[in-house]
Amino acid sequence: MEEIAKPAFLAQVTQVGEYLAEGLRRVSRRYRCGEVRGKGLLRALDQKCDVGAEIVETARARGLLLNTPRADSSRFVPALTVSEADADQMLQILEEVMAALWARDGHDARQNCAGTVART
Repeated sequence: MEEIAKPAFLAQVTQVGEYLAEGLRRVSRRYRCGEVRGKGLLRALDQKCDVGAEIVETARARGLLLNTPRADSSRFVPALTVSEADADQMLQILEEVMAALWARDGHDARQNCAGTVART
């Protein structure tokens, strides 16, 4: 409890939360997903179609715990002690999962999961 009360602890949580959010925004742009929502370390990625459960299941098999509050989104709720290196590992697993799902469904990086080609 003493650690949580320290100002440096909250600053670290805020910093890593922003780092995670920026990483999720990169993933969203790459796979033509929707917005990244949330604050601090509690973040959600909108996939624009109902693949949330499949992403959660596939990510869990690769060691990343997520949940899906809606069918079209994935929520990230890491421990408050997570580091940027941990966030990088989470993002890497998410990228692998999404790449595998998109490739399986015949989409490329210009399409979102619904198959809509993004305008550039």
